[in-house]
Amino acid sequence: MPLSTEAGAKNEGLVSRHFAYRVEGSTFADTQSEAWKLACHPVYHYEFITGSGCMDVLSNAEPSFEIVDTGN
Repeated sequence: MPLSTEAGAKNEGLVSRHFAYRVEGSTFADTQSEAWKLACHPVYHYEFITGSGCMDVLSNAEPSFEIVDTGN
């Protein structure tokens, strides 16, 4: 999975206390392998933000989330 190396990215569209975003027009997605993007078409860029870090993901599948009871 390619990891983002973007620096100084805009925070436009971020919502306080939100975790996952679908991103359009990013340098991260634009600079990935064209052959891979064609083979996995359509490919979408998702960004998951936790605290001061983030993880960028390119995927043709939508993410899904589930609340898990940890038994505490």
